[in-house]
Amino acid sequence: LISSSVLMRGVTNRVKYTVGFLATVSVHAAVIETRKRFVGIEPEFRQGSADDMVADSLRSGDVVLFSRKWYNYHLPTALLVKAQEAFYGGEYDHSGIIVMKAGTPYVLETTPIRGVQCRRFEERIRHSASSHIVVLTLNKSKSLSVQQDQQLKDFADEESATKATFVHSEIAGFAGGLFDYILAEVIKLKDPSKIYCPNVNLLERSFKSMDLGLRPKSTDVSLLKASIKDLHERKVFVKTVDSGIIQF
Repeated sequence: LISSSVLMRGVTNRVKYTVGFLATVSVHAAVIETRKRFVGIEPEFRQGSADDMVADSLRSGDVVLFSRKWYNYHLPTALLVKAQEAFYGGEYDHSGIIVMKAGTPYVLETTPIRGVQCRRFEERIRHSASSHIVVLTLNKSKSLSVQQDQQLKDFADEESATKATFVHSEIAGFAGGLFDYILAEVIKLKDPSKIYCPNVNLLERSFKSMDLGLRPKSTDVSLLKASIKDLHERKVFVKTVDSGIIQF
């Protein structure tokens, strides 16, 4: 009889914890959706505003960094943000690359759930829940060639058309990066230089499509695992085929 009573109390407690957790998640989701619905978002940048001037100065190859706060997102993305913060460190945890299409800047990025997406810069920034966003511009003295610009556009079109799935999402990419880390650092079965965070991996492939390379400034092994933190701290540069260097 006593053991049955203890068992029932244990079951009751688990039910309470489960209900409490689900209620908390539901309230959190409701708050996010309510904020999205009632906080007005202007359809476009105001002419002459700082955002408008930044948009006008963008070029293909510029990199956008996002600083996200977990409490601004639904549970899957919130967990991803906290996990990347713990694993990679740094103030910024998400990135994209600018792709110019008919004079309009687009952001190519790996999204948390829907895989690779390419959206208008203005739309992307206006609807972002990030706490703040910065743009790393390529050295203005070394513009991309017309051919490289077209190569990047072709790459963006292909990526967004074929990889807009969860398999290619930021969450899946982080899981893969974590697995790579275990293989390289714990089991010692993989070259540490091959480990990249999912966001930087897309940037690397984007530059590779233009015959450019994303490289660390130092040969230190710890920097070979380039992360967004390295980008923000300018520890990474773009290398051309002829060994030229384009600084951010």
